[in-house]
Amino acid sequence: MIRKNFRLSILFVTMTILTISFSSAYSQEARPAERKDMLTSQELEQDGQDMNKQILTLNNDIQKTAKEYKLFSDDMKKNISVLPYQTNLRYGSDNNGSYMEIERHKFMRDPLNVSKIVGVKTKTFKLYYSGDSVNKLSTQIFERYYDDNSAVNVNILDPTPGSEDTGDVTFTHTIMVNYTIPNEKFRKNINLVDNKALKDIQNTTAFPIRNDLRRNFLIPNLVYVNNVLMDIAETYYKGKKDSESLMTEFLKHTINY
Repeated sequence: MIRKNFRLSILFVTMTILTISFSSAYSQEARPAERKDMLTSQELEQDGQDMNKQILTLNNDIQKTAKEYKLFSDDMKKNISVLPYQTNLRYGSDNNGSYMEIERHKFMRDPLNVSKIVGVKTKTFKLYYSGDSVNKLSTQIFERYYDDNSAVNVNILDPTPGSEDTGDVTFTHTIMVNYTIPNEKFRKNINLVDNKALKDIQNTTAFPIRNDLRRNFLIPNLVYVNNVLMDIAETYYKGKKDSESLMTEFLKHTINY
């Protein structure tokens, strides 16, 4: 009996030592992986914060352009008549306030027959303003395809462009079937993404979609918006200068009669 109890004691102690050793070894193997995942997540978050700073800088550039060129002034609203190619401009107001709306469009052509137009792409910006300050910025991306009468629309709204936090930027992505048919039995709108905030879009190490949106859309889109604003302003002021110069030259020749 004593020998049996002794053997059981030895067996219990041995199993305990093996269990502790195994747990310690497992823990040592797991911790580096956990630390690596944590480090990767932290790097991902830091990358997003760095891009937020870039986005704020670009929004400030847009604000600066609007102010320097007096894009929201009555003079601009009343007198602008010449615009860059394939650009439309209008001023108006809605529930969000007064806005300056710019639309750029481009026709899509059949790659096998370039004379045949198969669709149209439009990009529309609305700069909501108070005084000379931009307080909201919306972008609409629209593509219409003539062959199957379908369309795709994405609306993006930044309600606080003066803030470094981009988490409140919202996205709505809609597929439109039988786009031009008025009968609702045949027309159908499918919301793939419905007014979803950037902060709610996944940003994992496997699927860093939130950062991809910042890097591949928000940042280049803001660069594009600012370039379009400057193009409109420079076209306007050049046209204004040319008109004044033309009048001056005409008047110079009238001195002697």
